[in-house]
Amino acid sequence: MQLLGERAVDLVLTDMVLPGMDGLDLVSRIQKIDPNLPVLVVTRMNAVPLAVDAMRRGAFDYVLKPVNAEDLGVRLHRAIRISEILRRHSVYEQQDRQEFAANSFVGSGVAFEQIMRGIREAAQVRSTVLITGETGTGKG
Repeated sequence: MQLLGERAVDLVLTDMVLPGMDGLDLVSRIQKIDPNLPVLVVTRMNAVPLAVDAMRRGAFDYVLKPVNAEDLGVRLHRAIRISEILRRHSVYEQQDRQEFAANSFVGSGVAFEQIMRGIREAAQVRSTVLITGETGTGKG
């Protein structure tokens, strides 16, 4: 946990049994700090329910002991690639929010205010929005 605050980390590989902390608690704490940081949990064969619980809390994947090096390498590679994609996506989302916050819209009136309220509401949730209208009306 201390290292997460001190430097950039690309991936966390952890066991479920840790000194002074439970692996499930570690996954939950990491998710609060950086939900895009992939966490892979290593667990015993008879502890699969714990690994599933870790995934519900945000772990990317789990690996069963004894660890197969080739399988672990594939899972690590996949986790890092997906993390890179999520981080890029969050940068674009942040840029979009900044552009929207810059009040780049020009208009006035009751109808315009209703549209702006709808845009603000839609921006708060992860969803797809269909915008329709005549050509040249400013949908872009």
